[in-house]
Amino acid sequence: IKCCTSLEIQVSAMGVATPEEWMWLESAGIEMFQGDLFAKAKLNGIPSIAWPEKK
Repeated sequence: IKCCTSLEIQVSAMGVATPEEWMWLESAGIEMFQGDLFAKAKLNGIPSIAWPEKK
């Protein structure tokens, strides 16, 4: 992550499924996330977004 940041490469975490994963990744410096924690995959539709609350 530090190497990418120093090269001005944005890192996106994919497959984030738990609040613990999200918090760890965010504390490691990642700012973009994708996964079931935020919106479940949905066939032929747009899923509703669920913004998790930090504890």
